[in-house]
Amino acid sequence: MVIVMACAGNGVRYRSETTYADGRSSRSEYNASYDGKEAIVMGSGGLLLPVSLKRLDANTVMATYKRGGQTVATSRRVVSRDGRKMTITTNSPDQSGKNILSIGVYERANEVAGMEEKVAK
Repeated sequence: MVIVMACAGNGVRYRSETTYADGRSSRSEYNASYDGKEAIVMGSGGLLLPVSLKRLDANTVMATYKRGGQTVATSRRVVSRDGRKMTITTNSPDQSGKNILSIGVYERANEVAGMEEKVAK
């Protein structure tokens, strides 16, 4: 997975691209402010769950994803003090409803044209 983020006003411009072991790939992107208001998330196949972002401190952002007004997933994004690593901890239910915790650790890579930051897992 590659995540590309750039500052956008009081928020972020986000894009992720994922390539799976079987060769399939997907992408998602959004522009969202850190004010807690929902933002549209576009994916490879169309609209995805909307996201709302809240900045908890200078290095931490909480993302909430909702369906029908109900929270279905949360992600906590923490960037290291030196800005070189980002850890994303996500809580979401699997198909049976059991809560799944996933943790992704990303390292900062080279800049991408048009975007200030690229992080690869």
